[in-house]
Amino acid sequence: MSFKALSIFVITYLFINSAYSQFDSYRDRNYVKYEMEHFGGFSSAHQARLKRYFGGFSVPTMGINLNVQYSQPATGPNVTPAQPAGVATVKTKICLTNGYGVQGGTFFPFIYTGAASAIGFEVAASGHVYNYQLSPINLVSATISSKTMNMLVGVPIGIEYKSGGEVSMNKRDNSLFTIGCGIEPSLCLFTLFVNGTTSTVREYAMMEFGFYQRLGCKIRITYYSGNVPLINQQNAPLNEMVNYKTTGPSGTMNINATGTHEFNFALLFLPFAGKWDN
Repeated sequence: MSFKALSIFVITYLFINSAYSQFDSYRDRNYVKYEMEHFGGFSSAHQARLKRYFGGFSVPTMGINLNVQYSQPATGPNVTPAQPAGVATVKTKICLTNGYGVQGGTFFPFIYTGAASAIGFEVAASGHVYNYQLSPINLVSATISSKTMNMLVGVPIGIEYKSGGEVSMNKRDNSLFTIGCGIEPSLCLFTLFVNGTTSTVREYAMMEFGFYQRLGCKIRITYYSGNVPLINQQNAPLNEMVNYKTTGPSGTMNINATGTHEFNFALLFLPFAGKWDN
């Protein structure tokens, strides 16, 4: 069974199971009462989402696998010095120069496994910027280089096991732990020789740990699957590329670039954890 099929199966099971086991629990009845007393005018469900909201900063690490095939025609008979026709193929990895990002989301518990532990869903939003520097590549009689930028905006949706105050919303449960996996539909805007936009779905697995001490704080490590499509162009004219020079005629390029797998490191905060019960 594929990862995506397994994820859909588990998600469906949790929805069905939760419909029969959660909404009439003693915990929920008392929590609704607590919410209405402290946040009149707002629904308890809305306040629960706010109390579990997290946001913060992250450091991405995705590289780029680049394959280039350049075809150069021969110069005409009246051109000096004459340049023969040629084909050059280059495969290289572009390493990240620097990157930064933000992310935020909330948690929806469905199956309580203890007083302060539960299985549920996380829905979030993230945005990351990746900056690269492509060293000059020699192609027959041409040389190309490029400053490369990639911006990836995603909506991670995952299933998680979580323990601590994010589940109980009680300050006494001040140790926070989460492990989970999911998928991230993403939109990618990039500059690599040319500008372009692509979309993809990345799979991920994550773990985080943290604490509550007047402020909720946690560290998250996420692994994202690779093979993110960035550019796939055939017969692209060299004279439309950025930062190129040639001593012969301008040829054409076949370009294929994909993002690699990556680890993402995030520092996240729970700004509404002060509203948790004492």
